[in-house]
Amino acid sequence: MPTFNLRSWRTQTLYDCKDYMVEAETLDGATELLLALQYEVDQLDQHDAVVHHDCVTTAEPGRVSGVTALDPQEIIDGDCGISELDAAGNPVGGA
Repeated sequence: MPTFNLRSWRTQTLYDCKDYMVEAETLDGATELLLALQYEVDQLDQHDAVVHHDCVTTAEPGRVSGVTALDPQEIIDGDCGISELDAAGNPVGGA
């Protein structure tokens, strides 16, 4: 009877997101502004932190105005499976 080298695995994806409307001359400018503001608020190390900017408003009804901190501890999704391993212990087919 054949013997198979298998790995049972599970991943946990940590994810949080917020939607904004950003006024800027270009898409690159809007992206850079939002990245800078998101970095600034995330450095405050407070889940409920907010940074306000005249050109950025929330696109989510009922949410506080301003750029809010992202919560890396919010668990949104996970995945699991079984992968076959080659002789070196690497997954066959990439998984």
